[in-house]
Amino acid sequence: MILRKPYAILIKYFRIIHVVIGLLALFLTYKTANMMTFLNDYINSGETTIAPGQVDGLFSFLLYFSIFIIFLATIIILVLMIVKKKPYFYYIY
Repeated sequence: MILRKPYAILIKYFRIIHVVIGLLALFLTYKTANMMTFLNDYINSGETTIAPGQVDGLFSFLLYFSIFIIFLATIIILVLMIVKKKPYFYYIY
């Protein structure tokens, strides 16, 4: 069923798919802001060493997983739009 009519599934769950992608993008924005804060503090403090475990909280499995899911979902949506000859330029933008 999923492989027979993927564009119909995209239309049916369009809002849900984009809400999930949006929430994952917000999570990435939050984690990126944490990384930038850490790097700015590190640069401003002038220390040459980092305490063990200080960076472990910045990079987690969920961070990499969310990047992968966003990338995969975007590629799938773009391929479906190109195959169905739908306008995809604004989606890329």
